[in-house]
Amino acid sequence: MKRQAQTSPSGFRAALLLTVTALFAGLPGRAVVIENVGVWQVSWMQTTDSTSYSKNFTAAEQTAIKNSLLTWDNLIGDTPVRQVQLQLGWSALGAGVLGQSSNPLLGNYTTAYTFTELTWREAYSFSPSSYGYNSDAAITFGTGISWYTGSGSPGGGEIDLASVALHEIGHTLGFTSSYNNATDKWSNVGITTWDSYLRDVNGNQPLANSTGTPGNFAAINSTNPVTFVGVNATAVNSGINPGVFTSTGTGYMGGSSLVHVNYPSDPMYYATYYGAVNRTPSALDLAILKDLGWTIVPEPAMAMLLLVSGTLLLRSRQRRPPETGH
Repeated sequence: MKRQAQTSPSGFRAALLLTVTALFAGLPGRAVVIENVGVWQVSWMQTTDSTSYSKNFTAAEQTAIKNSLLTWDNLIGDTPVRQVQLQLGWSALGAGVLGQSSNPLLGNYTTAYTFTELTWREAYSFSPSSYGYNSDAAITFGTGISWYTGSGSPGGGEIDLASVALHEIGHTLGFTSSYNNATDKWSNVGITTWDSYLRDVNGNQPLANSTGTPGNFAAINSTNPVTFVGVNATAVNSGINPGVFTSTGTGYMGGSSLVHVNYPSDPMYYATYYGAVNRTPSALDLAILKDLGWTIVPEPAMAMLLLVSGTLLLRSRQRRPPETGH
């Protein structure tokens, strides 16, 4: 059930990771280029807007990204209480890193939501500036990559920008976790709706300000599988709870573990490849969103990236506060 729109999110606590707020810091006296794209209000950040950004967008890059924004827009039937404010920019993210999605969370000590979920799916009225942000989400794309921006097939040494944008937008819609590997706990502001459907090999599940319930969530590595137990996702996956990516065997991977499905051909897999094209969410992705509470049109049944051995990994970053007791 949707919440009735309210004027202020009293009862919610912000989960903020201060180390990434620099992505939102603008330079004084500069006018950010803002464009409405469906439900999205996009800020195209340029090098003159912030020292965090090192490249300006070309028209072709903007078109590729807008196509991905509209793809999600056309598949979701919910009406936002206002336009979703999205900040986009380019920066040097490190060797082989294609992009990252940064999403602040608001929680009521039980459930935490991305700003995008609250604004669009839950129709909850608030302003990001109330919590020190200029937008609901930020996606930063990596420079130094051979990007393909057309509508055809990228070359063997190119990465499809629209596919990466589609993936990163998916994280703003709820493919995200409040888990903090440093404390081995989920945030005290709440677990995400995505988190609530995770189960480890022993049946343990996430719990706010806890290591899990009824027992400690299994060590996050490739030998301890995690599944997503949503009814819709399981139905489109031939009755089998879909797998969730945990690790390549090297332990917890920040931005990759616990926030992706574990199917290499899926747009929400943690990795992509040169020449690959994934510009449309899979039936599984849409079913997961339906489990998260989104209205999907049509129904699912109808319907940061690292370079490792030629594989590009997709990352999602969350903003979390220091854990505090209550």
